[in-house]
Amino acid sequence: MPASVELDWTGQKEYCTVSTLMQDRDFSHMSRCGVVCWRLVDALCTGVLEVLAILAWYGVYQYVVENLPTAPEVNLLTENLLPILLGFVTGLLALMLQVVTLILVEREREDGKRLKRRRVAHFFISCLGLLSSVLYWSGGWGLLDTYFLPSQLLASLVISAVVGIMGMMVTGTSRSLHGGLSRDGREEEAYPLQPYYFLALIPWQYDHLDEEYA
Repeated sequence: MPASVELDWTGQKEYCTVSTLMQDRDFSHMSRCGVVCWRLVDALCTGVLEVLAILAWYGVYQYVVENLPTAPEVNLLTENLLPILLGFVTGLLALMLQVVTLILVEREREDGKRLKRRRVAHFFISCLGLLSSVLYWSGGWGLLDTYFLPSQLLASLVISAVVGIMGMMVTGTSRSLHGGLSRDGREEEAYPLQPYYFLALIPWQYDHLDEEYA
């Protein structure tokens, strides 16, 4: 669920490669018609899963909006800053959980157990990351709605969109707007949260991987 950053101009042939549900399957032995059918099924399944992700965001957002204090119980500034504060705390908890699970899960040398534990860890980290992201968005949207051209709705929306898109273009991160799927528990998949710089602090956890490929 948590968003990530994709850099533009990385020398790749494709501008954007979107991950799909069945991208790892080999259809080369099938007929051309069979390959086309499976690609359509893959596209449909991937689209359905992305809609489910949107529903998850919407459900959590609505729950947050309905249960956090709002005006006139608190002033407008507090109403919008509280979700941001809770989002920071939740994100910090998710990051701490990720560090702990990295140590506990990745030191397991037996592949079956490690991948099962990793899948469970990814699920709980992603849930906390989703909650943190939604809280941040809720507070950020509230601040913009309240203080950025509140009497000119159309101008507020257009300027916000233009500034966001142009900012991503200038920093070379416009590919981050594209969707895609990421699977839990995969050996080649990173843990849900960024940044990953703390991985350098526990390189000994990956000794078993070096042994496997030696």
